[in-house]
Amino acid sequence: MIAAKDDNVSDVTGASERPQAEQHALAVSLGNDTETVEASQARRIAELEQQLAEAWSQHDARIEDIAALTESWQRDLETTKKPNASLHDEIEALKKARNAAEKARNAADKARLAAEKARDDASAKLAAMKKKFDQKEAQFQLLRIKFIKATKQRDAMLASTSWKLTAPLRKVNGVLRRK
Repeated sequence: MIAAKDDNVSDVTGASERPQAEQHALAVSLGNDTETVEASQARRIAELEQQLAEAWSQHDARIEDIAALTESWQRDLETTKKPNASLHDEIEALKKARNAAEKARNAADKARLAAEKARDDASAKLAAMKKKFDQKEAQFQLLRIKFIKATKQRDAMLASTSWKLTAPLRKVNGVLRRK
């Protein structure tokens, strides 16, 4: 369309140069007949006015086409803006959700670190208690061994002949103490 417009403009420009050449040719051939030259110029002017009117008509049609295209593009742009606005809202909602998730993850990380510290503290306490228990268990085993030895010594003493021979003396001694 634009190339056709440029062609029309060059036709109009070329047409303005033609009357001078035609006028000169007519003047030479007719022997400067002024009426013929004026009639020829009037025809040429009418032709040029006709071409100019056609060019303006084409120009107006193109302007109307451009206006219609511009209006269509603006509608398309508005139509495109609506989904973009909803997409923008969705993106903002996703950003907020991501921020909330990051905050929750940070809180969970803090809680996990606190739980790990509590577990480590409990493990340390448990290890200390186990060590203390092992020490008490070892002491218990030593005392048990001493108790068994003492019981064996007592049983051996009670079973001994000297204990049996001194039993009447211990009995008399017990009666005397009660009085």
